[in-house]
Amino acid sequence: MPDPAGNDGALNSTDFAELHQLLVGPDVDRIATIEDRLDDPRKRAAEVARVLPDSIRNAKPKALREALEPVFEKAFESSVRKHPKELADAIFPVIGPAIRKSIAASIAEFAETLNQIVEKSVSLRGLQWRIEALVTGKSFSEILLTRSLLYSVEQVFLIHRKSGLLLQHVAAQGSVLKDADMISGMLTAIQDFFSDSFTEGGQDLETVDTGRFKLWIQYGPKALVVGAVSGTAPPELKGVFRTAIDKVHEQLYAELDQFKQDDTSIFEPAQPLLQACLLGQSAPGRKQSSWPVWAAACMAVLLIAGIFGYRVRQQNRWNDYFDSLRRQPGLVITGVEKRGSDWIVNGLKDPLAPQPKHEGVRFEFQPYLSLNSLFAKQREIDTAREQLEELRVRFDAGSSKLPVGEARRIDEATVAIRRLLRLKPDALILVTGRADEVGKQDTNNKLSLDRAQRVLEALLLQEIPAARMTAVAEGQKPGASDWERGTNRSVSFTTKQ
Repeated sequence: MPDPAGNDGALNSTDFAELHQLLVGPDVDRIATIEDRLDDPRKRAAEVARVLPDSIRNAKPKALREALEPVFEKAFESSVRKHPKELADAIFPVIGPAIRKSIAASIAEFAETLNQIVEKSVSLRGLQWRIEALVTGKSFSEILLTRSLLYSVEQVFLIHRKSGLLLQHVAAQGSVLKDADMISGMLTAIQDFFSDSFTEGGQDLETVDTGRFKLWIQYGPKALVVGAVSGTAPPELKGVFRTAIDKVHEQLYAELDQFKQDDTSIFEPAQPLLQACLLGQSAPGRKQSSWPVWAAACMAVLLIAGIFGYRVRQQNRWNDYFDSLRRQPGLVITGVEKRGSDWIVNGLKDPLAPQPKHEGVRFEFQPYLSLNSLFAKQREIDTAREQLEELRVRFDAGSSKLPVGEARRIDEATVAIRRLLRLKPDALILVTGRADEVGKQDTNNKLSLDRAQRVLEALLLQEIPAARMTAVAEGQKPGASDWERGTNRSVSFTTKQ
């Protein structure tokens, strides 16, 4: 159909824009709306807030916990570090009363237990119980618990704390119970009545006196143990109940936390823990002979005394030995310790001090120079001896005449000998002469003695005592070179100990 405008059916720009708007206009508007929503943080936050609760409810608990735990722990740790005072003020109304209650109960129980132990420890019966505890290996508190008073724990109940339902029940032999569930429900009702009517929030009923029986109650986070006690029980019994409820929570915490008032058979592992609470002490019957116990006790005491005495004697011997080491000159003991079966002694040791030896002792010494006069004098003697023995008076070949150039060696030898005799007056100096192998052996032997005599005479002129010196002939000595042969034509000095 021809265009009225005369365009022969061709689309102009206006027509194309209208056609484009008809075809893609709605999609463009939706894309613009999406971009506007994505670019606006407030709108995105509102959308996440709408779906987040359902996402959390539908998420798997384990996966959600693993995802949130690190974030929560870091946030909580940061909050505690930044605002410790505000956090303490917030939890004070809950923690304060709990701490005061726990401390007050512990002090009261300690005082009561201490009074009982003191009263029974100073008596003859208390001494007998201590010996019995020593012989049997039991603690004195356990013996005291089973011997001191006449009582009986006839029944023990394990009750779910939140629902008040009876989870497990044990009874002593011969005990009669009509309805354990009814007793559990009544106890829960009495506890609620007591808490609502007579105490501040958070306090619990600890004992109920029913005439013949007294109910002792110990609480845990998820359950409580109730014992029906007849007679007068010692305060240590509370510790038995407390141990039982702690072990129940340790072994069955997950079952207690997830209990839905259905199957109580899952709590049967608590039976042995409750059975351990069925304690008691009846009136004594015919007195039996106690001489075997006393005989065993005496033997145990004698054995312990013998072992203790042996150890004391051994320790005293070691102490005496270590004290003698400390008094030994040239030793400084800095530490003594026991490693396994050996003793380790650490310290300082002068090189001139004798090395101590003892079986079962390992010595770890570091060298040092002692200021002890004995060692200082010995070091001076050794120095003078070394200086003297380093000297050599040389002679010309075939001659025993003292060369003029060796007069200085005579002076040095005189000084060294005087110093040595001052420190060690009984020292004997050997003046040893020798010759080279040139010539006849008999002549060289005589020449070596003549050379020693010449040096000795020179020392006598220096007023060195003759009694402290003696001339010795060593004879001829072979030499491979002129230097060695020149050295052999000499006189040297040695000290005889």
